Amino acid sequence: MKTIFSIFIAVFFTFLLQAQTAITTTEIKEHIHFLASEEMKGRKPGSPEDKIIIQYLLKDFQHNENSKCDIQEFEIIAGIQLGNATTASIENTKLRLEEDFIPLFFSANAELTAKVVIIGYGFDIDNEEIQQNDYQNIDVHGKWVLIFHGAPESKEALFKYADFRSKVITAQSKGAAGVLLVSPSHIEKEDLLMPLFYDKVPGKAKIPVLNITRETANQLILLSEQDKSLPSIEYIEKDLETLEHSCYYELSTRFSANIMLEHDIIKTANIFGIIPGTDKDLKEEYIVVGAHYDHLGMGGKGSGSRMPDTTAVHYGADDNASGVAVVLELAEYFAANPLQRSIIFVAFGAEEMGLLGSQYFVNNPPVDKEKMICMLNFDMVGRLNSGGNNLNISGTGTATEFDSILTIHSKPASFQLSRNKNGYGASDHAIFYAQKIPVLAFFTGIHTDYHTPFDNINKIDVKGTRDIAYFAINIIKSIDNLASPPAYQNTGDAPKRGKHSSKFKVTLGIIPDFSDNGDKGMGVTAVKKDEAAYRGGMQNGDIITAVNGNTVSNIYDYMHQLEKLRSGETAIVEVLRGEEKIVLLIQL
Repeated sequence: MKTIFSIFIAVFFTFLLQAQTAITTTEIKEHIHFLASEEMKGRKPGSPEDKIIIQYLLKDFQHNENSKCDIQEFEIIAGIQLGNATTASIENTKLRLEEDFIPLFFSANAELTAKVVIIGYGFDIDNEEIQQNDYQNIDVHGKWVLIFHGAPESKEALFKYADFRSKVITAQSKGAAGVLLVSPSHIEKEDLLMPLFYDKVPGKAKIPVLNITRETANQLILLSEQDKSLPSIEYIEKDLETLEHSCYYELSTRFSANIMLEHDIIKTANIFGIIPGTDKDLKEEYIVVGAHYDHLGMGGKGSGSRMPDTTAVHYGADDNASGVAVVLELAEYFAANPLQRSIIFVAFGAEEMGLLGSQYFVNNPPVDKEKMICMLNFDMVGRLNSGGNNLNISGTGTATEFDSILTIHSKPASFQLSRNKNGYGASDHAIFYAQKIPVLAFFTGIHTDYHTPFDNINKIDVKGTRDIAYFAINIIKSIDNLASPPAYQNTGDAPKRGKHSSKFKVTLGIIPDFSDNGDKGMGVTAVKKDEAAYRGGMQNGDIITAVNGNTVSNIYDYMHQLEKLRSGETAIVEVLRGEEKIVLLIQL
């Protein structure tokens, strides 16, 4: 009788434990409902709601008695504001801020009074496709250059070279002291100024940069005493549609500006919990399981919203309340069912601003980074039903064991798997892969609600999200059961470049660091094996300060120099490695 009673008690407590650690659709829905609620206003980093969510996540991790929890706070640039001292004038005529002129978000804070030179669209292109130098035989040293934004409407091939940051860097390299940017009528019919917004990438120009209206440009022309027969800005714009070359007009008018922009520095955080392993040796190895919790706030220009003219709560139910819900449920499960190895569960901040949270985490790891044996990332895992019942998993080639583990557990799964061997990607796992840590990234696919106010909880497949969480449990257990850590593999695939990638004829084979280096140069997160930079001796963590003698202060300077490189050349690249200055010869 005593034996039967003992068995009953054991079964009862086993049932009770399983009930307490079961991953349920109710709990997943509760997490997503809170994170993607109207009250959380889109989870913008640094907002009051961000602070509420940080405490919510910390409290949930702390529910797990076996978990050691902490917050990693870090600072980021969240926006930009006009300083009170910002002024501009033509001769003695004061201009109206935000009506006649506005500084561009990457303008230097500077004071300048100088004459103005009009030089068309401000191109300097020399490649197999196009040869156009709007600065040829023109002295712009110490002057404002007035250039049109974009490219002539009739010259479509020029548009991919029309990025205004690139134009400003070109003007700067020619000796210009400042840039006045005018929007042509085919780009801005109403002659409105560009809005001031921060594009999430640190790095300023070294000269003042202003957007002025066409009306203001015409004031400059009319007040010029040098030549009263100068054409209007509209006439110049029209002329450039048909001219094979650029135009050049030097004005006697002096334009004065005092630019003062102020960055909004805010604090956000990563939140993590560590569940210690049970094996006395293996517990020193760590499986990282993560998801980013931030989103786009109320949207707007520069937020990343696909509806930038709409100010509304961007709920981010799929992106990425769904991923956070999975991580929280996995943390609860493994707190009750610890593995041989330790697990770090982490919710990353500021992913939408350029993977800043995961970059900070890797740069400031809570444990020895060399002991992180793999990383599993959950980003947008809430639309399994609308994705054709298909779960996309990237990074399958980053460890020799991953494919066989996935094959074993895919057979009983309630969904299909699509595999991608590449370890790079537009989410936090890429930061870990760049550190030669094997990764698996879970994703149910893109949809039309992505980065819009329509990504709400009503469209979440809660059951599918729960099934993904159970699938992940099996994957994590299989990784833990390996006698040795997953064997890292380089997948040989470079990170995808952006929409202007066609400008670049060569690549060094690096991943830039998007965090702020204070204009010291452009940081290198990772160097791709067997690519040009790797062969030339560049290392992870180097800071590129110059290319072929041209200063590189930030990623935009680097991209501008990259445009000029050609296959077969040897680039002279100067880097900072710690405190040491090193010159590398990189064969392209």
